[in-house]
Formats: sequence, structure tokens, C-alpha cells
Amino acid sequence: MLEECEIKRHTVSMWILLMLYMPVIAQAQELRIISGVSFQGHPLGGLNMEQTEVLFCYEERKLNKQKIILIHSEQEIKSGYREWGVVLDRERIWREAVALGRAGPWWRRFWLRWDIRKNGCSIPLYLKVDRSSPPASVLEYARSLQSEARNAGIRITAGNKVVIEPEVYGQEVDWEALHGVLTQELAVHPGEVLRLPLTLKKVRPEKTRKDYENYKITGLLSEFTTQFNLEKTKRVKNMKIAARSLDQVLIAPGETFSFNRSVGPRTKEAGYDEADIILNNEMVPGIGGGVCQVSSTLYNAVLKAGLPVIERYHHSLLIPYVKPGLDATVAYDSKDLKFLNNTSSYLLISAGIDQNKLICKIFGYPVSGRKVIIKDIKEYEIPPKTVYRKDPGLPDGEYLLEREGLAGCVIRVVRETYEGGRKASSEVISRDTYQPVDRILKVSQGSLLLSN
Repeated sequence: MLEECEIKRHTVSMWILLMLYMPVIAQAQELRIISGVSFQGHPLGGLNMEQTEVLFCYEERKLNKQKIILIHSEQEIKSGYREWGVVLDRERIWREAVALGRAGPWWRRFWLRWDIRKNGCSIPLYLKVDRSSPPASVLEYARSLQSEARNAGIRITAGNKVVIEPEVYGQEVDWEALHGVLTQELAVHPGEVLRLPLTLKKVRPEKTRKDYENYKITGLLSEFTTQFNLEKTKRVKNMKIAARSLDQVLIAPGETFSFNRSVGPRTKEAGYDEADIILNNEMVPGIGGGVCQVSSTLYNAVLKAGLPVIERYHHSLLIPYVKPGLDATVAYDSKDLKFLNNTSSYLLISAGIDQNKLICKIFGYPVSGRKVIIKDIKEYEIPPKTVYRKDPGLPDGEYLLEREGLAGCVIRVVRETYEGGRKASSEVISRDTYQPVDRILKVSQGSLLLSN
């Protein structure tokens, strides 16, 4: 009886010691895989992370020879695991192998280790795609399948009719779907030849016919035309560049249009050349000369459309292509032309050149029975002065006209709006002062005109 008690006491002591030392034993073994664990037929028992790398490299070399075949319309595009960036998920394999027999209470760990040593445990072949883009051969084939989406648009006919051109859907390879199928197949059939469908998806254009229908652009609100000299080729070139920037610009209800924002800087890099500009009341060469004719032509269309003008500047001198008071000078860093779309529909600007004519039009939702009249009223004229300049080459008593003078003036512009034949409103748009251009006479050295 005493012997039985002694055996029981020793057994309890042994289990107590085992419980005390189990964490120490586990800590000592935590970086090594327990016996009975294998991977692809290779025993991993007793190996640490560095030692498993040899096996991983061997298995990965075998993987590199395996094929992935994409199927599309009876075409087969072949490539390899390596080209797709398919590699062993080494971290997952190691983490799962080293975790075996280490989870749960001590008695459960003890039982699991005994079972694994007896019956064995094989770690699955875990793979992952360690690459962001498909192989070059697949990309090349995909490019042959894709087509660009084309936005719907507005076409203006010769009779100023608004025609909405329908959108065209494009197509491209559905890379997200392909990656999902590849990942799924690698999980179900790792290391095998994979045959995957290459599917296409539609590419929706940014602007559809429905979008343009919702803009409610149904007809012409206003237009204005100015003329120019075709022989001034650099000036014409500048005007064409600026007009192209304005053409087809859309302005949402409540939006303020900015000429400078739409056209951009007038620089050599943007394609602009030197042509005459007004600077300090003189005509001098400057980059982008001629752009002010575009802004002035648009300004007149804006006035005729009845739109509120937010910002506008007049030239210091009179210009030939519009009446006084109806010009709008711009400079990218200081002077802008801005107006507000105060209508309930979108506005569309159409700008272009036809032979020697610059034409700006504004389309929107016309109001039946509305008419806008622009009046330019000269308040008074400012006569030019005569400036005399000595010319030693002229004989005594003679003079030579170097430049004709041009009178300046003060102009008031009024806009009247009529609804159904009756005047609905009248507003003063601007009151501008244009400086005169002095008359210049060259005179001889001793001319009495110099003393005057």
C-alpha cells in the first residue's frame, strides 16, 4: 500500500516538473520545426528557417518550368509561372510548419507532437503572385484586343444646329478578373499546368449622349465675327492657337468662365509667336500678339448672349477690328476676361477661323422672344496733339509727316434686353476712355515750328 502511494507521489511530482519546464523546452525549440512535418516529400523536422531555404529554392526551380495558358477565342497564349511572378509563399509555409505543436495548452501540444511524429503532417504547397504586371507576351496580345472608348460630343452644323454625337464603348482585358482566377487556381491546383480564360470588359466613356442631353444645349444664343489681315501670318497663327483652346469649352450653370484659364499662358513653348501688341500706348512686338482679337470677339458674343461680365479691360488705344468700347484686352498674369453662366443650362463656346474671319459663338438653351441690343455711345472726342521732331536731313522750311494723328474718345456701352418685343432691362456695361494718338511731324533744324 505504501509502495502504491509512493508511485503516485512520484508520478504527480513528474507531471509538476513537466509543467514547470514545458515553456522552457518550447522556447528552446521555437525556431525549429518538430519531427514528422514534411513539405513536398521533404522532411522538415529539426530544421530552422535558414535550412528550409535550400528546399524552397529547389521546389521553386521546379515551379519555374510549369506553364500558364490563357485561352481567348481559340487562341492560346503560353507563358510560365516565373513570367507571372508565381513563387512559393515561403513565409506562410515556414509560419505554418513552425507553428505545429505549439498552440494551445501543454497537454494539447504534447498530444499533437506525439500524433505528428507517429502519423506525419505535410504542409501544403502555398503559392503567391509576386509581381504587379503580366508577362510582356500577354501584354502585347492584350494591346491587340483593346479599343479606346470615345466620348459623346456636340457637333455644330453649318446652319448652327446642335447635333449630339453618340459615345462609343471601348474594351480591354479584365486584369482584375484574370488575377482573381489565377490566385484561385493556384490555391486549388498549385504547381499544375493552369488554363485560364482571358476575358474582356467594356470601357465606359467619360461623357455619354445622356450627359449632353442633360446639359440642355439646344441652340445658338449669340455669335460675333471679326476680320483680320491674312498676310500677318504670325498674328494669324496666334489667333488660331487661342481659338482652338476655346472651341468646345463647356460652362456649367453658375460657373464663371475665365479666358486665361481656358487659353493658358501665351508662351513660345505653347506655340505662340511674336506679333504686334499695345504696350504703353505704343504698338510693339510681343509674344501672343493677336490673342486680344480672340478675347474681344468672344466678349461681343458674351454681350449679345446677355451674360453678366465679371471682369474685362479695354485697350488704351482704339483698335481696328471692333468698335470703341467693345474690345477686351487680356494679359495672362494680370488682365482676364470673365463672365458668369447665369442660365439654367450648360453653355458651349464655339471658336474658329474661316478664311480671314474669326468667329465666336455661344450655344445654350435659347429663350423664345428674347432679343439683346448693344449700343455704343460716344460721349465726347479727345483730339490728338501734334508733336514736332527735328530732322537735320531736311532742308530749311520743309517738314515731313511721320505719323497721322488719331482722336481718342470716351465711350459708354449700354445693353438693352427685350422680352416679347418690350424692353425688359437696360444696363450700362462700361464707360471707357481711349487715348488719342499724337500726330508726328519731322521738321528742319531751324524750323519756327520747334519754338511753338
